[in-house]
Amino acid sequence: MKAILIASLGAMIPRLIFVACLVGCLSGCKEPPKPSKEPGTPKLTQYQLSVSKNFESEPFSKPYANWKKSLLKNLGYSESKISSRDFLITDLILSADGKPSGHRVYVSREDPRLFLIPEIGVLISFDENIVGTMGVEGISRHLTHDKNFAVLIHPSGGRHFLGVPVGNLKTESPEPKFQGKQSVTFHR
Repeated sequence: MKAILIASLGAMIPRLIFVACLVGCLSGCKEPPKPSKEPGTPKLTQYQLSVSKNFESEPFSKPYANWKKSLLKNLGYSESKISSRDFLITDLILSADGKPSGHRVYVSREDPRLFLIPEIGVLISFDENIVGTMGVEGISRHLTHDKNFAVLIHPSGGRHFLGVPVGNLKTESPEPKFQGKQSVTFHR
């Protein structure tokens, strides 16, 4: 009995589609309805970072060095087998859609043209003209309690921290636009 019922339904489907199209034509519908955008599609935010020549940053101090040493020890890393980068808080302002974002901007101790924005997970290299995402190859970021000092750790010892570039097909965002060595606009 169930098999007969299922077969009957299978035969009725083309007829139902025909009737639905006929009703649409008679009611003045010229085109099939267009699919709407999925509500879960995130809107990209436009960020801009302008680096002034005389921005200020937190000075590196012995307590930060001790904190980093303790962090590496507690994570079970040997400093000789990993790569790490130190970042210090700056007074630079990251804009989001034309307004100050409130996200903190950090500068690398080793490379004053490399910036970290941990809240949105990006590194910005003005020397390489790359905005890279974080969270690949096991790279982790750690901030002190006062959030004035950050450490990136590459556990496999690699020296490349930039991750997947923003503007790559994987990030589904447009290419960043660098204006010389002092300003960049990107979407995330």
